[in-house]
Amino acid sequence: MKKFVTGLLVGACLTLGTTALAATVKQYILTEPTYPIFVNGTEYKDSENPVLNYEGSTYIPLAKIGDLTGVDYHWNNELGRVEINTDGQVSTEGDKAASAGSSSSSGTGMNRELAEREAIANLNKNNEVKYELPKGLVEQGGMVFLYAYDAAGNFRGQFTDEDDTVLVMSRLEKRSELPPTLSEGWISSGLLAKIYDSRVEFNNDVMVFKTNPFVLNEKEYFRFVLAPDWKTKVISKTSNDIRVKTFSYETGITDEWVTEETLERFTNVEILGGVGPEVSPGIYKAVSYFYTKDEKGDRKLLYEITWPSGKTKDGEIQNVDGIRVEYSGSRVYYNTEDLKKLGILQSERGYSPYYNIEDLQKAGILQ
Repeated sequence: MKKFVTGLLVGACLTLGTTALAATVKQYILTEPTYPIFVNGTEYKDSENPVLNYEGSTYIPLAKIGDLTGVDYHWNNELGRVEINTDGQVSTEGDKAASAGSSSSSGTGMNRELAEREAIANLNKNNEVKYELPKGLVEQGGMVFLYAYDAAGNFRGQFTDEDDTVLVMSRLEKRSELPPTLSEGWISSGLLAKIYDSRVEFNNDVMVFKTNPFVLNEKEYFRFVLAPDWKTKVISKTSNDIRVKTFSYETGITDEWVTEETLERFTNVEILGGVGPEVSPGIYKAVSYFYTKDEKGDRKLLYEITWPSGKTKDGEIQNVDGIRVEYSGSRVYYNTEDLKKLGILQSERGYSPYYNIEDLQKAGILQ
């Protein structure tokens, strides 16, 4: 059987002292019951003041107690409390204007509701709980969080390592090189721009953070002038003494194996087949030529391989003239590392600056 409890959670709070209330903040999750509530044979339904269920107990809004049970209550302004009378006598103490009156009075429902609202308002006013968020890097529950505030002191959000898209993508791609992390005290340009809801313009080693294009009044938040050698130094400094840690990573194709179609789509390398040496009368070996194309479309031969004769098995890996080749169905996969060693693919590097959070706080960019 469901337990029937008359009262409101705030009623329990009213019995607590200010010190106890300020020391502990509790949250309760209440749900609307799946079962109907009948009072004297009539089902109770009120979308604005619903009956709620908490861990098997049924809670009725205080403003509706009199309507449902005939119990009288009122707000005692002098003593700062809600008083409930079950003896059938209407109390005359305290604030008469907020008293409930008898259950048959025309203003009973409104007075009860006013009493409840006033009780809650006084509770919140007299027992206001203030919680100040931390600032900067904070370790909580085994994780490091950045509570980010902009230069004006506005809270801009709570961030972790997982909010850095460069780090996330590097992990997904299983790169051997990973960028500096927020938990280590470094923040990327992208995450810094997210905190300020800004765009970044980068030109000639100058990084400018400014308002987005759709903002009417364009504004520059701040800028970093990077050192001329920031790409080659692990740690350098901006012109305003903010330490920069450079993340250098390989760009282009980073997969271990690559198909002919991928080479042609994402690089300027294409593979053309041809006829190789004659191995027996009328039987010739197959040859593949690796070409590169310039802007005019002219081809330059980079490398050629001669395919071994005989059948191949699915999943088999062969070394064909210095290039490891894997067969998978009708597709042929070439080893990316071998293509780079032979100069068929060029290794390219990308660079991302990461800024020291402590230095940003000292400069007033973050608080």
